[in-house]
Amino acid sequence: MSLSIRFKAVLKAAYQSARDALFHYLFDYIEGPQRCDQLSSIANAFNGCQEQLYESSTTNFEAPETSHPELNKFFLEKRFRKIPAITITRIPGGRAYAGGVVISPDGVIVARDLSMDFGKPFSEHFLCGNRIQRPIYLKGSTLCVTSKGTASYYHWLLDELPRHLVSGNQSFDNIICSRNTAANRLALKVLGLNNVSTFYTDAPTSRLLGRHFSAELLISPSYVAPSGQPSPLLIELLTSFVEPLISKSNSYPHKIFITREKARGRRLINENRIFPMFEAAGYVRIKLEDLAWEEQINLFYHAREIFAPHGAGLANLVFCSNSPLVIEVFNSQYVHWCFWKIAQLVGAQYIPIALPIEGDVDHNPAHYGRAGIQATDSEISVMCRAASL
Repeated sequence: MSLSIRFKAVLKAAYQSARDALFHYLFDYIEGPQRCDQLSSIANAFNGCQEQLYESSTTNFEAPETSHPELNKFFLEKRFRKIPAITITRIPGGRAYAGGVVISPDGVIVARDLSMDFGKPFSEHFLCGNRIQRPIYLKGSTLCVTSKGTASYYHWLLDELPRHLVSGNQSFDNIICSRNTAANRLALKVLGLNNVSTFYTDAPTSRLLGRHFSAELLISPSYVAPSGQPSPLLIELLTSFVEPLISKSNSYPHKIFITREKARGRRLINENRIFPMFEAAGYVRIKLEDLAWEEQINLFYHAREIFAPHGAGLANLVFCSNSPLVIEVFNSQYVHWCFWKIAQLVGAQYIPIALPIEGDVDHNPAHYGRAGIQATDSEISVMCRAASL
């Protein structure tokens, strides 16, 4: 085939693709929601109802001990957290959309307290004012737990899965989840819901179809705790749920060194210089992304010492049972409080290390996913002392 013929073929394919996309946008899309409100207000306006499952509560935490003044101040400011009441809401004709969004039956209002959009005020949401796909109708009762950010294991485990657990032993005709992953399939099996029709709003194959659902009756539990703010109930629900998956095997290492060498950000840049010191003390290097969910659960359940840079895999701290030593390493520009709180709730001894040690401490979203972590010789010594190497 000549170059000109190949070029024409490429142009024709590009034209057909653009034409199909335009046709799809014009005829398969509709006007999206226009404003935000509370889920309870939507339920009241559309003959729905909301039931309170748990009262609001306040959780108090003890700041971890650290010789870094800025880091100490950071944690001191995060010690108290109010957890809103936990509810389950039923809305005839309620809708669900990709990105963990619940919408009123008429498609106009986003249930903003259930539809997270990190960093934006309550009155704003990324879906408002945009065209969205036409809804697919689901007959019968539909449990909706689709949540924001579940491409991260952290948000699936701590935000979406607990919403299943507070919904009780009810029967549903359908379930709307976020993503079709091995962990989610195993969770549904343990719940006894693996034979229920399940739809995924955020599956890669749903970009052109299956991102918007309208249910004859939408049943949506609230988040058990605000994202990033674990509570005692959250830990209790998750630990009870995984009991059938716990192994009594003694083959799991007691000292684990979590690596993020495959991650795009927050890697220990000179990890290969640091790990041999830990390895000599009996630590085993673990790549969590290579393990099945059940293996991750048991790895943390049996662990007695855990060393890790900040990352989603530390959500597995909820499964710890041996009050382990937990050393979490941060880039000082992106320090987070979530795993300190989980560690405290499971009785772990928690030691945070922010690098550079003499740097300012911040929780700057601009550094999320990008900030590498590099330790100097003296900072490596600090890590080793923390682990009593």
